[in-house]
Amino acid sequence: LFKDACRRSLENGSEDFCDDAFAACYGGSYDQNQVCSMFEQICFEFPTQSTCESAAKKCCMLSEYIVPRKYYVTYGANSKCLCHFYTYTWKHLEVGADTMEETCIDADLAENTYFEEELDLLRNMYRATGGDHWFNNSGWEDETIHHCGWHGVVCNSNGYITEISLRKNNLTGNIHSIYPEFSELVKLDLAENKLLGKVYPGFALSLRKLRQIDISNNELSGCADLTFSSKVIRANFSNNKITCVR
Repeated sequence: LFKDACRRSLENGSEDFCDDAFAACYGGSYDQNQVCSMFEQICFEFPTQSTCESAAKKCCMLSEYIVPRKYYVTYGANSKCLCHFYTYTWKHLEVGADTMEETCIDADLAENTYFEEELDLLRNMYRATGGDHWFNNSGWEDETIHHCGWHGVVCNSNGYITEISLRKNNLTGNIHSIYPEFSELVKLDLAENKLLGKVYPGFALSLRKLRQIDISNNELSGCADLTFSSKVIRANFSNNKITCVR
């Protein structure tokens, strides 16, 4: 009821009742990731220009922990984050076409740059997790092979990465070095490896199509941030050294 009242307020140009909705959903403990998650859910469940604009502002203007780190700047709304957000709402919710065009021009992003960004993200993941020593790194070092043909990478018919499965493949290093900002990613499986560090705030929050994530049986520690997109149906963080969750 509170979330619906918040939605009605947003459509009337205010945020009345949104604080009450947040307290009802998350117990009143203010967390920027959870704020983003709530407003994003309202946008996805009630896709209008006003609800999605509010979600975009909450998710792309608050801090480096909300905005994907790859795109973070130190001032104002992040145009690349906004471009990705409105591209998603236009493609999947048919909301925000004009805003998408405006923000993507401002961010200097075009359709073909998404593929380049995804390729860069994969290369960064390979270097950061000791790819030369993976049990199977077939294709990852061969520039003649399209990245959709690399071991553990699955793409859809449009060439976007939908699955990364590198279970039990001797991945090492700090999970902070991995930025899984793949707009169409549905499944992420990095289980049974040797990844270290804390699961940082917003680790998978920007993966709006993600349904499954498994990073179990690693060496992750400390407090883990387990705020995900509303589409996630399975998340496994077990058998690590995690001491608390948020």
